Amino acid sequence: MKIIITLFLTFILSLAVAAQETEKWTKIASPKGDFTAQLPPKFLVDNENDLYRAYAFDNEALMDIEIQETSDARSRLRMMRQFPPAQEARVSQFEMGSFSGNIYHYKRENGIWMSIYLASPKAYISVFARANDQKNATVLNFLYSIRLDNQPLFKNQPSINLDNENAVSLASLKTSPIVLSMLKIKDAEKAPVKYALEDAKKDEEADLTKYSRPLISLRKPRASYTDRGRENGVNGSVRLKIVFRADGQIGEITVLQKLPDGLTDEAINSARKIKFVPAEIDGKPVDVAKVVEYTFHLY
Repeated sequence: MKIIITLFLTFILSLAVAAQETEKWTKIASPKGDFTAQLPPKFLVDNENDLYRAYAFDNEALMDIEIQETSDARSRLRMMRQFPPAQEARVSQFEMGSFSGNIYHYKRENGIWMSIYLASPKAYISVFARANDQKNATVLNFLYSIRLDNQPLFKNQPSINLDNENAVSLASLKTSPIVLSMLKIKDAEKAPVKYALEDAKKDEEADLTKYSRPLISLRKPRASYTDRGRENGVNGSVRLKIVFRADGQIGEITVLQKLPDGLTDEAINSARKIKFVPAEIDGKPVDVAKVVEYTFHLY
């Protein structure tokens, strides 16, 4: 079926891609082989049960792929389409081969900030790409390399070589040692909490240009609805500014936006259990503050 993508994506993805002198990229595939994309070297892997993830940071571009084997992917995508995105974004829906998908292009003054959600008969796939520069060759090459049922998602061709590349199933790769070490860190049950008015400052982690490796989120447990919240029909979001410490622990949590009936406490409890790989500057771990949102919707 004909792909339906709005003109704004055509504009962004038609930007010229400068040739890169890089090490060899790796073609990653879903377990069924119907999804492939290329990642720059030194990417991290985080695999658990039937959920497979890969994270890459190169040339000031952040990319990640998450693949979950499931038979209810299309219903999950339909459910997502019922709600507006948490951040201001232009949204495109498309069909291609056996895939249905949504593309979210988040509004930013500069750069590329894009999420892609894909549903196939056997998997639910999330792709995230971000760079501060719209002409960042790495992030554009990554996006251009995406193939669904052997067809390019975007028409533009990457400057990296896609010919005769054998794909590696993401499910076959071992979890990276640094990821394993971060997952073993105990939950921050005593992380301090304070309440504040909306902080107009940008997240410290938003500028990718200053990091040798940005903050990488590994696990973000969902916040559960409370019985009172359900009874009272509460919908909305809790926004928390969280300090992600250099030692891999969750630091101070600042509540920027709250909800009643115990939902704020549920969000705080979930935030204390987040697992992540700390950001680095010049190869040294550093503290980073980031705003995290927990959304509650009654279906």
